[in-house]
Amino acid sequence: MTAQGLDIAGGDSSHSRALAEGLRALEEAESFLPRGTCLETDMKIDSIVQAHRTAVLKNAALDSMTPLVAFQEYCTFAQRQLIAAAGSEPAASLAAVRLCAR
Repeated sequence: MTAQGLDIAGGDSSHSRALAEGLRALEEAESFLPRGTCLETDMKIDSIVQAHRTAVLKNAALDSMTPLVAFQEYCTFAQRQLIAAAGSEPAASLAAVRLCAR
């Protein structure tokens, strides 16, 4: 609701877009966490990144990137987007920072 209110006040949809991008990045970041019998060494970072809508690593050199580093990059991107979505609303900004620290 904060993002929508800020968009109405600003006459654009930048806050809502930032919120959507931040939440998507958090969701997609989970792809870099090994599950079940999958090991980090089995993960194809480039294939995962290309399948995502989050643009943060689309043009990055992925040859030597580990899943942990990719996960951290996505979380950092998400944090920036969620803070942008919150604008100058202190409570919303604090919530965005805590959400990303989970």
